[in-house]
Amino acid sequence: MEAARKMQDPAYDHITLLGIAFESGFSSKTTFNRIFQTNDREKPTEYKNNREKERPSYNLGRQPRFELLILNREPLQRWVPKN
Repeated sequence: MEAARKMQDPAYDHITLLGIAFESGFSSKTTFNRIFQTNDREKPTEYKNNREKERPSYNLGRQPRFELLILNREPLQRWVPKN
């Protein structure tokens, strides 16, 4: 089922279940809930919550950023105005 695939995809995390239902071709929330529950034997919210727990968490979150450090041992040349 396309809606179940979208619920597992992190790219759709910002979309509500109703939004996923409409994007998957359902015309109403009632139809989505009824068909989803007959196919998967689980309510859509239960399905999504259970799948989020199974998702690996090792690559989620912020990655550390490494900054480039340039060491320059030469002294800075100072600009001296001429009189």
